[in-house]
Amino acid sequence: MPPIETASPFRRYVALAREGRWGVPSIVIGVALTVALWIVTTVFVLFAASAIIGAWYVQSYGSISDRLQTVFTGRAGTATLFVTLGVLWGVVWAVLRIVHRRRLSSVLGTDRRIDVRDGLKAVLAGCLAFGLSILVSPDSPDLPVARSSLPLADWLVYLLPVAGLIALQASAEEAVFRGYLMQLLANRFTSPLVWAAIPLLVFTIAHWDPEVQTHMLLAIFGSVSLFAVAATVLVVATGNLGAAMGYHVVNNLFAFLVFSPQGNDDEFALYLYPALSDPRWTVSEAALVVGMEVLSCLLVLLLLLHRRSPLRVGRRPEAGCAPVSVE
Repeated sequence: MPPIETASPFRRYVALAREGRWGVPSIVIGVALTVALWIVTTVFVLFAASAIIGAWYVQSYGSISDRLQTVFTGRAGTATLFVTLGVLWGVVWAVLRIVHRRRLSSVLGTDRRIDVRDGLKAVLAGCLAFGLSILVSPDSPDLPVARSSLPLADWLVYLLPVAGLIALQASAEEAVFRGYLMQLLANRFTSPLVWAAIPLLVFTIAHWDPEVQTHMLLAIFGSVSLFAVAATVLVVATGNLGAAMGYHVVNNLFAFLVFSPQGNDDEFALYLYPALSDPRWTVSEAALVVGMEVLSCLLVLLLLLHRRSPLRVGRRPEAGCAPVSVE
């Protein structure tokens, strides 16, 4: 076929998928292998974490359930959760090499690297947006926010290592959903109902919580979907995962280190609010959760994409914006 000139950052990014195998069979095999490898590596991480915890606290396990209970609870459990998702970096690398015969750098951006500047801008924009959301969010006497029992000094000790694990986890998820999967689908299918909607749907369903009420589950799905749409827009606008990764990182920093629902993953948070499964959550409060997410997403996109914003992402030297040929 004759070469196709692509000037759009996203089309240039998508075109990198053609450096290797990109047909429908390779997509199916690649996705299946991604799931399989992630399950295998997760099991390995869980057993390794239980061995480390057991050696640290000099304890033995009577059964596999005892091991799993240890790694799924407390601060060690939260840290292990981040690692089980962070290994997706290695999974994507392996799948790209084995199935698609191309390098990991081809999913990072048009210039084959993560744009750290865009990532830092997204972190700052996210801080501003979440801070504003917290300020304008009305207090609910039925759902009080309370200071956790974690001393400030201990929180400061945990801050950097936990933030590092969160960055590993959040960036790995972006590499899978807005990187590998979306890039492959966009190269093969022209409709956003395929290349944008499928990763968004899988990402949203992955946040399923069977313990919450129906209206809160819808609120969770709505919030996660809005975030995924915003992250997708950032990748489309920049042709790079940097801004989406930065936005994901700051979102999870607030969720795990600042304000967290009471539960198994609240060990590092400064402030706690009632668990999402708490029956005190009403339909109106669920709608408010979605409304706050709408506000934060719109503000982040405004700060990062408006042409007059000092935090605008995707700026490139003119020499770096020349069209590339795709055979």
